[in-house]
Amino acid sequence: DPLSDARLAGVRALAARAPATVDTLRTDLLQGPSAAQRGRLTQQLTTTYQRLAALGAGVPAVVPLPFSQGEFVALYLDKMVAIYRGRAAHALGAIGGVRARAVLDSALQLPTSTFPPDLLARIQFARDSLLGP
Repeated sequence: DPLSDARLAGVRALAARAPATVDTLRTDLLQGPSAAQRGRLTQQLTTTYQRLAALGAGVPAVVPLPFSQGEFVALYLDKMVAIYRGRAAHALGAIGGVRARAVLDSALQLPTSTFPPDLLARIQFARDSLLGP
């Protein structure tokens, strides 16, 4: 789920003018979306589940959803958080520089259980994409 070229160019330009961008991306990588963002995502997923359930209600040919609303929300929220964190890793790799490298290196030093395996691979890829040591 890479960033589009245009969005990535915008992130690079912002990072060149505002070093705080790397700090923000560090937080995004390590913590994911804020509590407020997660709340909005949870509400959107809850609404989606309810709409899907309503579509199948009263239609005998439709198989009921194979999971509860809570399971649905948890599953897709985890996926969305991983995508968010992966985009932060990708942006750090694209920005490059000493500070971005340090963030990616420090993330790779955390216990492997800190990140899902696919996210850990994206962080490693972003780090490996940087030029220089």
